[in-house]
Amino acid sequence: MRRMLQLGAGAVLLHAGRLSAQSIPKDFVTDVRAGVSDVFAVWGAPFHASGRDYAISAAALGMTGVLALSDANIARWVRRHPDDPFLRALRPLREGQGDYFVKATGGSGHTPGAFGVYTVGLLVRSPAIRDVGMGCLAAAEAHTIFRQVVYAAVSRERPLYRETVNDSLIEREGRPYEVHVPGQTTPYDNSFFSGHAASVFSCVTFVNARFHLSYVEPVLWAVAAALSVGRAADQHHYASDVVVGSLIGFAAGKLVGDRSVRRADRRANAKNMIVPDTGHSSTHSWQDGIYVSRQHTGLVLGWRTSR
Repeated sequence: MRRMLQLGAGAVLLHAGRLSAQSIPKDFVTDVRAGVSDVFAVWGAPFHASGRDYAISAAALGMTGVLALSDANIARWVRRHPDDPFLRALRPLREGQGDYFVKATGGSGHTPGAFGVYTVGLLVRSPAIRDVGMGCLAAAEAHTIFRQVVYAAVSRERPLYRETVNDSLIEREGRPYEVHVPGQTTPYDNSFFSGHAASVFSCVTFVNARFHLSYVEPVLWAVAAALSVGRAADQHHYASDVVVGSLIGFAAGKLVGDRSVRRADRRANAKNMIVPDTGHSSTHSWQDGIYVSRQHTGLVLGWRTSR
């Protein structure tokens, strides 16, 4: 009898393993289709935007244009004050001390990192982990292809520019207000816009939109902002490049995140499950996020969530 129970348990485990192995390719194909669809949705978003969306975008770009007037001064201040307390505070997330974070969030390690997270989710059969990996991957790829088009069309020198003069490699200050059309071919002409800022903001925005992490959200936003500002501190981008990259990343991550939420809702409904209160709603409550209020002690700035 004991032997029969052991054989029965083994058969059940073997059968479950086979079912799991058989469903992994199906999940992979489904997720890839969703990811590709998300990329096309990001590209097509301008054609489906409302007047309010265009007004907000115009206002954001207008403020960025005003900031661009100070790009040269900000870059010059960074060069002259490398030991400023603010810049020193960013060092753990900058090149040198923070090489791992720089590469993982926006450099050559971003795509394999996101795919690695997705692979883990695929193997452990976790839809949430799969969504994190594929969502960050889709949002990043959407803006990466767009960024390559921008680099080919226009170019802007980086704050720290390297070039060869009389067979010697020299470093000089970049010229932020000289824009070349079509774009130049050297990496030092690709200051506009910041790909690192776009990548980290697209992933953080996706995660926050997909899962609604309550008080963890401002922590992720702070890390994304620090990594992005670090690109200007390392003289790879001007301040306006970082802001534009952050805005593009935010837009891509928010759109992909909202689409992922709707897919998660459909999965739950298909299984006749009640969706738990863990962020599976299409949008944040209007009560969530940064708020400012006037009290008898003065203005109060904080983070509020209804969850």
